[in-house]
Amino acid sequence: MKAAVWKQKGRFDIEEAPAPVPAAEEVVVRIEYCGVCGTDLHRAYTQGEIEPGVVIGHEYCGRVAMVGSAVSMWKEGDRVVCASGDPEEETATQSAGPKPRPRFTPRMVARTGAPGTLQQGGFAEYKRMRAANALRIPDSIDDLTASLIEPCAVAVHALERARIGLGERLGILGLGPIGLLILQVAKAAGALEVYGVDPSPVRRRAALDLGIDAAFDPRHTDAVEALVSVTASGPEVVFDCAGAPMTLDQALTAVRANGRVVLVGISWDQVTVTPLEWIGRNVQLLCMYAYSRRHCEVSLKLIGGGKIRNAAMIRPEWIFPLDCIHQAFERSLEATLVKAVIRP
Repeated sequence: MKAAVWKQKGRFDIEEAPAPVPAAEEVVVRIEYCGVCGTDLHRAYTQGEIEPGVVIGHEYCGRVAMVGSAVSMWKEGDRVVCASGDPEEETATQSAGPKPRPRFTPRMVARTGAPGTLQQGGFAEYKRMRAANALRIPDSIDDLTASLIEPCAVAVHALERARIGLGERLGILGLGPIGLLILQVAKAAGALEVYGVDPSPVRRRAALDLGIDAAFDPRHTDAVEALVSVTASGPEVVFDCAGAPMTLDQALTAVRANGRVVLVGISWDQVTVTPLEWIGRNVQLLCMYAYSRRHCEVSLKLIGGGKIRNAAMIRPEWIFPLDCIHQAFERSLEATLVKAVIRP
């Protein structure tokens, strides 16, 4: 099989590797699409940590190509997406008795080999996975849209953490794929108004197409002033989906009194906040990471029910063959597209 093997910052090599063979409780999936995630960008191109020789990629969907000897719930040709859940949750499940719950950080993922070796990563023609981690894709969802189930689960988790109430007004800093999915999930959850901030004109345009109430360019408009002015006293909830050094403080400053800030984007740099600007308003800071299988199941229902649209997020020209993975990553870093997707 062909696989995009990471070698060093900014470099993948397309290599031939043996096709994976499933263990007894595993299946091998023929990858149809695998989205480029922000964490992939960090690991492969910027500050993230990763080991040479690893194949990354976790936003994938495909068809079962081989079934392990102990697997009875899947057969060849079944359409599946990975719903492996939050590593923290899995670690807690494996812990027994009074043994302390191990700590988990995003930095550990690439160090320990997940999301993968040649047999594990999604930027390849085939991927081996535990059969229990697979989630069936219904006929109502096409393969390309199914590649959004995993990132949409992150948005579902973020909305759950925020405890969105009917009629609340929301702000989103960063209108990349996760920000746009949070926009759509929020509207489905009953948010009255949603406002966003992003310097990319392509992403602001996509947000408007997806029903955002207004999208501001922080290069020309102060992000805090914009969010406060359109909501009179600030949004009830602000999501920091940018993970930039300045956006957490902007979120904490813009949110209304007794409001909630949900930190979604991961910054690999130190960030600076000014508590004096927001502590007296009793602002609550919430953090979240990844998702559980239940979040994936909710994501699948939302997408299957037409609550999540992919047309504004994934254009045909933003789908890249495996050989063009560098172009997909570079354009994602430049924010000249919304969502890059690899088709091996």
